[in-house]
Order: sequence, then C-alpha cells, then structure tokens
Amino acid sequence: MRYSNKLKSRNTWRIVGVLFIPYFIIQYGFLKQYDLSYSLDQWWFSIDILTNLVLILLFSAGISLLISLLPIIKLDFWSKIKFLIPTVMLVFQVLLLFSFGLLIYSGFTYPNMVKYEEVQVSSPIDCQKIKVGSFEIEGYSIERTDHWQYETDKQTLQTGKFGVRWVSSCEFHLIPTNTTMQLVKVKVTNVQPDLYECALTLGTGVRRYKVTRLNNGR
Repeated sequence: MRYSNKLKSRNTWRIVGVLFIPYFIIQYGFLKQYDLSYSLDQWWFSIDILTNLVLILLFSAGISLLISLLPIIKLDFWSKIKFLIPTVMLVFQVLLLFSFGLLIYSGFTYPNMVKYEEVQVSSPIDCQKIKVGSFEIEGYSIERTDHWQYETDKQTLQTGKFGVRWVSSCEFHLIPTNTTMQLVKVKVTNVQPDLYECALTLGTGVRRYKVTRLNNGR
C-alpha cells in the first residue's frame, strides 16, 4: 500500500512537471512578454518564473496542510502531506491553464501591456531637446546622436548599437545592428527639464519608462 502511494505521488509529480511547460508557454508567450535581448528583462523574467514556482508551491502546501488535518484520508500526517502536495498542485495547474485559456479567448492583456497605437501623448510637447544627448534608463546609460544610439549595461558593461530614425516630431525607431534583436518603436509622451517619459514596443505590447536626462541635449 505504501509503495503504491509512493508510486502514485511520483507519477503525479511527473504530470505536474509536464504541465509547467504549457503553463509557462501560455503565460509568457501570450499574456506576458519580455524582450530577452535586454539583460534587465532577462533578470525580471527569471524573477517572475521563480516567483510563480514559489507561489504555486506555497499555495499547494497550504491547502494540503489544511486537508491533511481532516480525517478523510487514512494515512499518517506526513504521508498525507507527501501525497496531497503534488495532487493539489496538479489540480491548481489545471485550473490555471483553464483560466489562462479563457483570458486568451477573451483577448485579455495585462494593464501595462496596452497596444502601442493606443499610447496617448500629453499636450503638445517639445521633443527637440531630447533628440540627442546623454541619458540613463533603469541600469543603462544611453548616448544618442542624430543617427545612432549607443546603450551600455552598467552592470555587465555590455554595449548595444541602434540606428535612430525619427518618424515624427516625438516618435522614433531604434534599428538594431545585431540581427538577434528586434526593431523598437519609441513614443515620447512627456518631456520635463530633467527627464522624459516614453513608451516602447515590447512584443505586441508596450512598456513605459522614465528616462533621466544627463545633459540638456540641444
């Protein structure tokens, strides 16, 4: 009997492991999107995955603990816990996958993942002052000229080079020289003396940033 329960638990853990594959594909392929060509997004992507795993495990352990206190399974306490954790996790994963499917079917996107075309620009702003100059953005230093933008990761010192093409007074495209990276569309939404706010494309959605100005540009 004990061997049978142990075998069932192992099989359940295998199914749980397999179900994590579609779980992450759906969540990060359709609902959330990261640009993994940036080390900052790689960092947040890793944290997001780890957080997901920890939360699912903690939730399953908590529910299993509550169920194990009920006299409905004729096993000792620790045997109940070992049996229930993968079982509860399996049920939870199935419910999550079903919920994600409904969200995708309904066209849901995360609030911060609006479409690029839907980004609104504040009242008329002067973007001429930020077309060239030195800037900082979440761990990156940026040098922008009329035709090029150079980015340096402050932590790893990795550098990137993009062509700059302004398509309107406050919107420009960053054209990567590295073929593994994608074109990035940038829309400036607000300009202040010491920073400017912008929205840039991230897959089918956008991410908003505040970019610090290190000089006055032109």
